[in-house]
Amino acid sequence: MKFTDDAEKSQFIFLYEQAQTHYKHERHEAALKACEEMYKIWPDAGPVSELIGHIYYFGIGDLDRAIPYFEKAIKAGPRAEMASLGLFHVLWNMNRENEAFDEMRRFLSLSNSQAYTELLDDMTKELNVAHSDEATALEILELVRKKVNECR
Repeated sequence: MKFTDDAEKSQFIFLYEQAQTHYKHERHEAALKACEEMYKIWPDAGPVSELIGHIYYFGIGDLDRAIPYFEKAIKAGPRAEMASLGLFHVLWNMNRENEAFDEMRRFLSLSNSQAYTELLDDMTKELNVAHSDEATALEILELVRKKVNECR
């Protein structure tokens, strides 16, 4: 995104910081309003979409409304790890495990992720899934997915 001038860039940064501050202080409607103003400057802003996804998921608890914002953030930046993790957790908490695993697979096929690696480690321990020390995250993912599906 190229801003038309420094004033527009400064306004965007101000609004983003304002939205984050509102979110941290649980003023979710004010945070969403600041995000709407940012969309007027940068309609396809991945970071804004990600923030809105977090507001809906973690702040308001509206999982259904969080999904399209995480998806929009991922479309804007396929390697946006926090958006990917947000979408994974929303889907997981909606009992849509296979879709959650699909998102994890998509991200891991593009980039390494310490957060996903730790999540997989926790899952293998909890589900008692054995794997070799040389197994890749994607291989472990498939073992965990199989075990989760068996437990249904």
